Order: sequence, then C-alpha cells, then structure tokens
Amino acid sequence: STTYDPSNPSLLQAASAIFAGAIFSTFPMAQSLGIEIKAFKCKDIKHGDYQCNVAMPLFQKLKGAGALPDGVNTPQQVAQAIIDGVDKANPVLCELT
Repeated sequence: STTYDPSNPSLLQAASAIFAGAIFSTFPMAQSLGIEIKAFKCKDIKHGDYQCNVAMPLFQKLKGAGALPDGVNTPQQVAQAIIDGVDKANPVLCELT
C-alpha cells in the first residue's frame, strides 16, 4: 500500500498516499485487488494539478469480484466515492473534482 512518508517531500508521493487512504477506507477490498494507486501531474492545467486514474480499473476489479458497494454502479460513482473519502483536513489536496 502507499503510505505517507514525512521524510519524502514529494507532492506526488503525498497525493498518492492521500488517494490510497481514501480508496482503502472507502473500498477496503481494494487492498487485495492489486491495483496501483499513483497520482500524476495533469497534462492540462484546466484539469487541475494532480490526478489519480484508478476509478475505472478499480470499478472493473470490484465488479468482477462481485464486491461493488450498494449504490455504486458506474466508474463515475467510484470516482465520486474516492473524492468523498479524501480527508478534507489533508494538507495537500483541495478542490477535488
């Protein structure tokens, strides 16, 4: 799993750890599905500074395992659940969409 290492000042590593925390708290089974959780710098600034492209593969793996939570039926709903799961007090990410 991706964890935050305060001795590593990388914003990408910190963002990845924040996304991983949100994903694992929202979808606990994700830890056993072998999905790489990594933040990337957005290529187009109109989309923000960082992104995490795990919603589609996570949706596919959860669906394949019969483990989609009630009310989650699309990759967009997975993405929104991840956004909703991000700790709003984190010192790195804000204005998540």
